[in-house]
Amino acid sequence: MTYHYTKSRVSSLQWDLQAKSPTLRGKFWTPQRIAKLATPFHKYPNGTRMTGEEVFDELCGNDVPAWSLWRLLELLPTEIKIGTRENVFGLYHETNDAWNLSYPCVEYFETASPIESCILAIDWLITNGQFNKEYLL
Repeated sequence: MTYHYTKSRVSSLQWDLQAKSPTLRGKFWTPQRIAKLATPFHKYPNGTRMTGEEVFDELCGNDVPAWSLWRLLELLPTEIKIGTRENVFGLYHETNDAWNLSYPCVEYFETASPIESCILAIDWLITNGQFNKEYLL
């Protein structure tokens, strides 16, 4: 989820919530379409023409993540109880490409992104009735 700046003159419409970044929204923003954004009208202050990728970054580079890692970590319970066993939450960066979020002896969520690990953990917690129901409203 990202907030995309729309350059609307109406302040309440300046940020649009999108489920995916512009390049992942269907087939609209293909590399060919991005390249076609290079027109004589898009220039730097010194008069140099911008490439299609530079125009795209200028138009769509203002996307802001709707969730931060900090907020996702705040949503996760620090302890869960399954049966008689209490499990303490942990997030570990084990290798260059692996983030392991776990409730030891219960479930592990290992991905290349700590945000993705948090999302998988939240999904599992909801499914297993361990997530704070106040956050689901």
